[in-house]
Amino acid sequence: AVITNLFYWNNVIHDILWHYGFDEQAGNFQDNNYGRGGSGSDPVQADAQDGSGTNNANFATPPEGGPFNPAPRMQMYIWTPSADHLVTVNSPAGIAGDYTAGGAEFGPVLNTTGITGDIELAADGTAPANDGCEALVGFTSGRIALIDRGTCSFTVKVKNAQNAGATAAIIVNNQGDGVIAMGGTDNTINISSVFIGQSDGDTIKGELGTGVNGTVKFAGGAIPNRDSDLDNGVIVHEYGHGLSNRLTGGPTDSNCLSGDQQAGEGWSDFLALALTAQTGDQGTDARGIGTYVSFQPSTGPGIRQYPYTTDMGVNPHTYSDIASVVVPHGVGSVWSAMVWEVYWNLVDKYGFDSNLYTGTGGNNLALQLVIDGLKLQPCDPTFVDARDAILLADQNNNGGANQCEIWEGFAKRGLGVNADDGGSSSSVSVTEDFTVPAACLQTCGNNLIEGTEVCDGTDLGGETCSGLGCSGGGTLACNASCDGYDTSACLDCPVCDNDGICELGEDCNTCPNDCVGGTTSGAVCGNGVCEAGDGENCVTCPTDCNGVQNGNPNNRYCCGDGGGSNPVPCSDARCSSGGVTCTDVPTTPGSFCCGDLTCSGSESCSNCGIDCSTGAELCSDGIDNDCNGDVDCNDLACATDPICDGGGTCTDGQLGDPCTVDSDCCSNKCKGPSGGKTCK
Repeated sequence: AVITNLFYWNNVIHDILWHYGFDEQAGNFQDNNYGRGGSGSDPVQADAQDGSGTNNANFATPPEGGPFNPAPRMQMYIWTPSADHLVTVNSPAGIAGDYTAGGAEFGPVLNTTGITGDIELAADGTAPANDGCEALVGFTSGRIALIDRGTCSFTVKVKNAQNAGATAAIIVNNQGDGVIAMGGTDNTINISSVFIGQSDGDTIKGELGTGVNGTVKFAGGAIPNRDSDLDNGVIVHEYGHGLSNRLTGGPTDSNCLSGDQQAGEGWSDFLALALTAQTGDQGTDARGIGTYVSFQPSTGPGIRQYPYTTDMGVNPHTYSDIASVVVPHGVGSVWSAMVWEVYWNLVDKYGFDSNLYTGTGGNNLALQLVIDGLKLQPCDPTFVDARDAILLADQNNNGGANQCEIWEGFAKRGLGVNADDGGSSSSVSVTEDFTVPAACLQTCGNNLIEGTEVCDGTDLGGETCSGLGCSGGGTLACNASCDGYDTSACLDCPVCDNDGICELGEDCNTCPNDCVGGTTSGAVCGNGVCEAGDGENCVTCPTDCNGVQNGNPNNRYCCGDGGGSNPVPCSDARCSSGGVTCTDVPTTPGSFCCGDLTCSGSESCSNCGIDCSTGAELCSDGIDNDCNGDVDCNDLACATDPICDGGGTCTDGQLGDPCTVDSDCCSNKCKGPSGGKTCK
C-alpha cells in the first residue's frame, strides 16, 4: 500500500508540473523524453521505507545528462513517535492533568511510575535567564527543574540542572508547541528529562507562584510508528527539491541553491501546500508540513516552528527572522510563509480551481508564477532575487496585471520595496521593509478615490450622468477597475463625450472633436469639401460645411458634427448629397485620426495613447511603451528591473534612497514630505 501511494504521488506531481513548464526541455524527471528535448533516462527512484534512517526524508538531484550521473533519488523513512512521555500535573487542580512530552536519548530511561516532585523554574543569572545554559542560581535541591529551550544543547541544560540538585528536568519549547525527542550524548548525566510544547510550558509557569507538583514519566503502551510514504505533503515536499534544483540555474547545474539565505525548503513547503489544497480552504486556516509523521492534527505546526497561514497571530514570521531561525529549514519556512500570502492574494482575486492540471484559478496562477520565477532567478538567489523573479514572471506572462497582489503578499512579511538582502545568499543580516509601491496604495472598491483612480464605488468625484452629456439623467456608477465611469444606467448618452480624449468606442467619424488631432491643417476652405477631419465646420468654413435641406434656406444643417446649428456627422446621408461633400479623415500635413488602433503619421503616446501603446514597458529604451505617461524606470512595471534598481548604468539614487530633487534619483522621481523624500 505504501509503495502504491508513493508511486501514485510521484507520477501525479510529475504530470501536474509538466503543465506548468517543468517539462522535458526544462529538465524534468523522465526515462523517455519522446524527442521533446532534454536528456531523459532520469526517472525518480523513490524508495519506500528506506532502511538507512528514521524520522526524515530526502531527495537527491543530480545534474541532467551525462553517462555517470545517477538517477534522482527520493528516500522516505519510518517515523518513530517522539511524544511517548507525559508530564502529569498533580496540583494545583486548575491545571491538573497529562501534558504530552518527548523523551531524551541521554540519561536514565523513565518508566510508567516516573519521578514526582515540586516543579521550579530554573534561573542561571545570565540572559536569557531561564535557558539553563550556565550554572543554576538559587535552585532548590530535590525539585524538578523547568528550563527553556534555546542557546545551548539539551545535555548542557540537563547537566546544569543535575549539578544544582534537580531530580529531573522539563525542557520547554521556545519555538511553538511541537514536541520532539531530545538528542545528545553525555554519559555523566544521571537524571531523566522530557520535552514539552511552549503553550503547556506557559501554563505550568503561570501557576509556579502558588506551587506546582508534577510527575515526569513514560506514557506506557506501544505507540505505532508512522510511514512518511503515507504523508502526501512530505512526498510533494521532497519532489519539490528536484523542481527547485533543476530549474534554478538550469537542469545541468544542481549547485545553484546554497548559502544561508537560499529558500529551497520554502519552495518545497509551498509546493506541498499548493498541491494538497482543497476547495473550501481559507487563507487563515492553519496548515502544517509533516503533521501526520509528527503525530499531530493537520492544523499543527508539523516539522516547522509555525503552521502556514495568513494569520500573523498564528504565524508571525517576517524577513528579519531568517537571522534567528535554523538553516535551511527555518529560513525556508519564512520564504514559504511569504509565498503563501501571495498565493492567497491571487486566490482571493481569481478564485480557487480544483483542477490542478489545467485550471484557471488564482491557485493555478500562483503555481505558474512560482515555477517561472525559479527559471528566471539567478544562481544562488536571495529572497529579494526570488521575489523579483516572480514579479518579472507576472510581467512576462500577464503584462504585470498582478504586481500589487504580489507586492502586498511579500511586503506583509517584510520583503517590501526597500528590503535589503544583505548583498548575497550567504548573508542573513537583512533589513526588512513593509512598503509597497505607491501605485499599490490605492484600493479599488473602498469607496474612496485614491492615487490614479477616476472614481471608486460610490465616490464619483461629484460627476453625474448629466455632466457626461447624458441628457436623460439616470444613475452613474464607477466601473469595476475604478479607472472610468459606467454610464449603462444613464439615459440619452452621446456616443462621443467631447472630453478631448479619444477613448475606446470613439473614432474620427463618431467623435472628431476627441479623435481628430494635429496642429497643422491640410484643409482648404472653399474647395467644396467639408474637411471635418481637419477642423472645418459651419463656423470655421460655412462655405463648405453648411447645407440646405429640400431647398429651404431656413432648414439648414451643419456637416462635420461641429459648430453651428443642427450639427450632423459626415456619415449623415445629407452630407453626401445636394452638392455637399464631407470627410472625417484628416489630411496631411500635421493632422491625424486617433481611434483606428493604428499609430501613424504624427500620432504619439502623448496625443493618441489608444493607438500608440505597444505593450508592456521595456524599461531601458526611452519610450513610453504602454503609454501611461511614465517612461522606463518611472513606470511601476520597471520597479524591479536591474536597470532601475542598481544593476544598470545609473549611479544616482535607487528606489528608497533619500533625495532632495528629482535629479537625485535614477527614476527622476523624488517624492515624499519635506525632509523625508525618497526615490520612487
